[in-house]
Amino acid sequence: MEALEEKKAGESANIPADVLSSLRSVVTGSGSYSNEEIEGAIRECHQRHEGKKICPHTAVAYRHQARQIVDFAKSYKLSLLTYLVWKANKMLFCVLLNQAVEPRGFDTVTVLVATASAAKFPEALEAAGVEKEDSEEVRELFNMKVRFGRMDRGQDWKKMLEEKIEEITEKRRKQ
Repeated sequence: MEALEEKKAGESANIPADVLSSLRSVVTGSGSYSNEEIEGAIRECHQRHEGKKICPHTAVAYRHQARQIVDFAKSYKLSLLTYLVWKANKMLFCVLLNQAVEPRGFDTVTVLVATASAAKFPEALEAAGVEKEDSEEVRELFNMKVRFGRMDRGQDWKKMLEEKIEEITEKRRKQ
């Protein structure tokens, strides 16, 4: 899309109206958070929810949800009870249940799916004052050889991806 081609820092892009409309139909809210706010969200989640550790990306969602809850409660003058339910089994998954109570009764459920293990971000945990998490799987990941393929503007990316998928599929068949 020409409007979203590579831009230098500080430059802006014009998003076509139809694309912007489509985005707004599925993205109902957004927010921007500083490193300090993200670290605070990691620390808050750890303190409030039985020592659970979240990655910085999940911390952004956690902080944003907290902001929405406060804004919602203020606008509707509701008493608010928030629970965080966690389930971990090799994959980190969390569910944030927000139950707002008013005379007529009102419930909302928000699901936050952690995008990565907190163990992948030891620096973020340390900056938040949370003990680093040790994970054999993550140690193995950090010790793996870095592999990547360059995809430059003007190349047929779809064809390149299809060829890579076929290559990987063929290797797996031979194993």
